[in-house]
Amino acid sequence: CQGCVRTRAAVCMSAIQEAADLEMFWLTVGRILWARWLIIAIVTLGALAGGAGVVATADRQYDATARVLLNIYKPDPITGAVIGRRQIDPYLESQLAFIREPQVVAPAVEAVGWLDDPEILNAYASRPAGDTRPLILWLAQTVAAALDTSLVEGSNIIEIRYRGASPELAALVAG
Repeated sequence: CQGCVRTRAAVCMSAIQEAADLEMFWLTVGRILWARWLIIAIVTLGALAGGAGVVATADRQYDATARVLLNIYKPDPITGAVIGRRQIDPYLESQLAFIREPQVVAPAVEAVGWLDDPEILNAYASRPAGDTRPLILWLAQTVAAALDTSLVEGSNIIEIRYRGASPELAALVAG
């Protein structure tokens, strides 16, 4: 039929026109980029140099993570008390805050033997003159500031993350 031939020809002409427009578009983009190649090269090299500078000068930080399972569903072995459903979230939040308290961190720091470490003693001696905290409190607060605690979603597991200057240090504190 004659109408079908005209319709196919119109569709074919439309597709050819779209392809030509698309080709013209990419040709124009290519010409613009080619005309500005020096600016593009300078900006790209500058970004690469800036990134390399940041990587070279940034302090290396290592993360270590430990997880603790809280058995909140069994009765307390001493009192026999059970935590109710309404009390679970506040209980977990208080545990997260409690882990980062200097009173909790200080015995751990002491057990590791950092109170006698020459590097730590030098860092303590070079603190600002107005800082009058005792060594154990200063060290506990410094370690606690690098600790991050969170709940694993949908569970009663606490995740403790520590960021330190070496992988060994981070693993020691987190573990």
